[in-house]
Amino acid sequence: MSRTETGTRLGAQFILCFVSLLAEAQYADDPAFVSPEPQGVGDPAYVWREATIYRDAWGTPHVYADNFRALAFAFGYAQADDHLEAMLSAYWIATGRAAAVFGETYADSDAFSLMMGHGELAAEALANADLLTRDLCEGFAEGVNSWLVRHPKRVPEWADGVHPADVLALWHCYLTSLAPFDLPGAYRRHPLTPSANAWAIGPPRSQTGEAILVINPHQAHDGPFRWYEAHLVTADMNVAGATLFGLPVILQGHNDALGWALAPNKPDFADMYLEPQIQLPDPRRLGDLSRQEMSELAWFTEAMTETRTYFVKTPSGFDEREVRYCQTPRGPVIGQQGGRFCSYLIGGYRDFGGLSQLVEMAGAQDLDQFIEALERHQLPCFHIVYADRDGNILYRYNAKLGAKRMVPLPGATVRGEADPEPISYYDWTQPLPGEDLRLTWGDPIPASALPTILNPPAGYVQACETLPWNVSDDLECRPEDWPEWIFQDRDSLRAQRVRSLLRTGARSSHEMQSMLYDVVVPAAVDAVPRLLETADAYPELVLDSHPDVPEALDLLDQWNYVADTDSVGMTLFHLWWNAFRSLAAPTFDKEPNDAALVAQLSEAAPGIQELALEAVADVARAMRNEFPSLIVPWGDVHTLRRGERDAPVAGASSGEPIFLTSDWDYVDGKWPATHGYGFAMVVAFGETPEAVTMVPFGASENPRSPHYADQLDLMLERRFKFTRFRREEVQRHAASAYGQVLHLRTKGADALFVLHTPEPVSARMTSSAEAPQPLPPGAATFTVYMKPEYEPQVAFLDLEIEIFVPEVVCAPEDLSLLAVHAWEQTGGWAPLPLQETHLDEGILRAYDDATRTYAVLGPATVRKSTVAPETFLTGIAERPTDLEPPTDPSSPPSAPEPLLGVVAGRETAPTPQPEPLEFEADAVAPDIETIAEKPDVSEPEAEQVEAAVFSSEKLRTWKETGQAELQERIASPEERPSPEILEEPDLPELRTLTWGNSFALRSPDIDGTLRITSKKAVGLRLVALAEAPAPLPNGLAAFTTFVVIRCSSLKALLHTQIDLAVPPGVCAEEHLSKLALYTYSVRRGWHPIEGQTTVENGQRFQALALDENPPRPRSRSPVKQIQEQIALLPPDGRRHIFVVLGPKECLHQSR
Repeated sequence: MSRTETGTRLGAQFILCFVSLLAEAQYADDPAFVSPEPQGVGDPAYVWREATIYRDAWGTPHVYADNFRALAFAFGYAQADDHLEAMLSAYWIATGRAAAVFGETYADSDAFSLMMGHGELAAEALANADLLTRDLCEGFAEGVNSWLVRHPKRVPEWADGVHPADVLALWHCYLTSLAPFDLPGAYRRHPLTPSANAWAIGPPRSQTGEAILVINPHQAHDGPFRWYEAHLVTADMNVAGATLFGLPVILQGHNDALGWALAPNKPDFADMYLEPQIQLPDPRRLGDLSRQEMSELAWFTEAMTETRTYFVKTPSGFDEREVRYCQTPRGPVIGQQGGRFCSYLIGGYRDFGGLSQLVEMAGAQDLDQFIEALERHQLPCFHIVYADRDGNILYRYNAKLGAKRMVPLPGATVRGEADPEPISYYDWTQPLPGEDLRLTWGDPIPASALPTILNPPAGYVQACETLPWNVSDDLECRPEDWPEWIFQDRDSLRAQRVRSLLRTGARSSHEMQSMLYDVVVPAAVDAVPRLLETADAYPELVLDSHPDVPEALDLLDQWNYVADTDSVGMTLFHLWWNAFRSLAAPTFDKEPNDAALVAQLSEAAPGIQELALEAVADVARAMRNEFPSLIVPWGDVHTLRRGERDAPVAGASSGEPIFLTSDWDYVDGKWPATHGYGFAMVVAFGETPEAVTMVPFGASENPRSPHYADQLDLMLERRFKFTRFRREEVQRHAASAYGQVLHLRTKGADALFVLHTPEPVSARMTSSAEAPQPLPPGAATFTVYMKPEYEPQVAFLDLEIEIFVPEVVCAPEDLSLLAVHAWEQTGGWAPLPLQETHLDEGILRAYDDATRTYAVLGPATVRKSTVAPETFLTGIAERPTDLEPPTDPSSPPSAPEPLLGVVAGRETAPTPQPEPLEFEADAVAPDIETIAEKPDVSEPEAEQVEAAVFSSEKLRTWKETGQAELQERIASPEERPSPEILEEPDLPELRTLTWGNSFALRSPDIDGTLRITSKKAVGLRLVALAEAPAPLPNGLAAFTTFVVIRCSSLKALLHTQIDLAVPPGVCAEEHLSKLALYTYSVRRGWHPIEGQTTVENGQRFQALALDENPPRPRSRSPVKQIQEQIALLPPDGRRHIFVVLGPKECLHQSR
């Protein structure tokens, strides 16, 4: 630093102190100068009672939660399990800490992140964010940190937990990476999603009359900013799609009514300004400055003095470095040019409402609601493509920018009085003089004023790197209607190819899938014939060049313009096209794109034909130097690597086929595909959306996971997998479920198993057609054999079972002879002691405190037919085209579809249609024939599954005394007695849930009232039972009905005022003092409620029951906080049971 600069910096520091003090005093009441109080993070102790993670056969997480904070927690936990290190790397990059871990390679990146202020702005924004954004960020960070605590051996040494602001910092880093950067020579972060495919067709273009949406963002395969498939469900949102590693919301996907895609566009929503030099004033005259002058002076002195420190890992230790940090009124200072600071103005730079807007978009149920969400304008860019079940399709060119003037350069002349237009203007893509107020942005352009196309006459829209007027055909949107400075986009060859396919006729969802894997090379279709014509026109140039040029031209002439793995012509084209681009580049003002090269060659621009032939000679020499001959199949040199596997892959980037697989870098004789598809989805909007998806490798980044590369073959063979969207389907086909309240369904039977555990476990359902042991004599099975499995083992659990038996299997009047049986290795088959039969519903409900093998058994003589019961169950049968995990990875793709060929008279090999993979049939009971499906049975809600409370003592007692008797009754159906199990209660139940925060619950079957309050809205149901739901203590009897309160939430803390009277004649008045009001819990059993009182001569009992709230830990470290909370188990809050108990001898003799 020079002596002059040092003096200036010291003077600036001195003035900065005065400016800061003066500003603080002068504007103390200004909200802009008030720092928000730091906010704490929530308590995750109860979250697994509010959220569950289901994973399908491909490892895709389906997260169900009661609220958004719990949803974010569970989603963060799932992401940490799948890609912890990559996600943390993304956070470290965004917050300027990556070089401390990964070394010098990331030093410039850290300096840039600190200058951009991603982390600091995120922290400020989070403190003032809306509640939804806070819940998403805080819940997600808590979920990640919870996973770190539970899996310390899988955590990298450099990880120190995630803070909620890291999530917003990553979001800010991602969005600003998409902004134009107009400072030549300075470091910049390249767009983290550089390109994408997206299109939609409406009913006129759909063979089924349904709108179809295609979503296909691209990514770098080896970076931390990658796409991740997920399905997120709360009470107000059910959305499936993709997000980026480390974000808590779906960025693009579909719900049950509509879907949307986000494809990068290139509006000029950012500009660079050369800030004017500011002379430091006399400190004694600071009080005379205007507010504007003080603001300019403040940022200038800050720019001269403020720095941020970062560390760089080196072989000898850590280097501590500084980078200048300053926020001007326009934006951050990002560098210098010509001795002047350059400030970076980005549209939406200080907007942090994007996450909540995406949630609003995901919750929209029609076009109007979706547009209303878009009007929030918290996304600064993107082509937005939309489709819905009403048949609407929509396109919007989204941008966050202000109006700009075309300002003439100083000294610009005019053409004359009749045409006074200036000859030259300031270039908005170059740094602009900040002192010229004419170059200041005008009023913001509202979202509703941006190019929007709804249901165009052509019946389709597409956004594959294009301009608004090229989105479809016959549009009213025209280039002359818009200022040139808005758009920096081009009309790519991919976009042109998609248009040519969409405009040719009606398409099916299957054909949309094939289009995503289309490998026709559009540039080659036009350029290769021009090259061959040039060779014919200049034979002397061909003869005078490399001797292999004629052979190379012959191979190109025989090529069908398809980038398949066995294509020799594609290898030659790739080399020729890139060589031609390099030779032709000096003839362009900017680096030429493929469309521009094709145009130059087609127009026979001066000298361009000679350059094209020269490029062929360069290719011939390169091929001879690198390969044994010119005949090299594309798949031999173009591969996709995952772990140790290096496989040939179709597609390319050269020539812009739709199926993008990069071919930029030449390494060890190959062009590895390091960039391409990050996610692909095709969704058809019928009554229920039907979607297929693919991610390039798998759901997990852990090489030991079965989902590390299980989708690689899908992309190599150009296929897709079906997704599960309905809750019942997700639960039935889940490969695993994680949480404390798990709803498990089984294939082959309409059965629901609800598993309650005191701590989170991983569980799954298995089913079999084979009995683990021969059935009792005379008995038959009415279901498959079902077994829930879980780990780790817990001290106790609660299992609720609900099984539907269809009428075609057993007549309703015979259902009372059936029972849910459990099998154990040591005890054989035995009916569960706690169960009830609902004849009107055809449902058996049972309860257990362990997990065994279960089946509905009954007399063989009452099974009506040999029809498989599972074929009558809604949603169980597999779809015939379902794409399950492959049993044979080498299964070939189906035949090519001729419609994708493009060159008349030339044999083409277009992309194959995706083909279903093999799948295992659902397990069925033995000796049962399968026929048509049964009438629809609505899915039971979790809250409607009644459960009795029990203990292991009750089960042991019943097994010893009641098991043999029930077996005899099953073997002898002619007696038709009712099984001695817990039947449907004699007393009526209030089956519907009552929702709210304050309740007064009554029933005609009890003399009393229960007044209940809760801080959060919950659903409650009162159930009156005549039978004890669990064994009573020895010597005690019940003097009232058993009152059970069922609560929809396991986290809600209830305050219950009980008022319960002993009916007249049940107990003599002199014995009432021996009675007490009892409650029951699984942990403590039956126990009297503390602080209870009696009124009305001791006949009416009153008490207050309070749920306990575990204390909050005091540690503020995210990881330590969870370590202290992880062992805190919530009370048994699912049921509240009350009854008046007393000595048996006090019962009236008539009782």
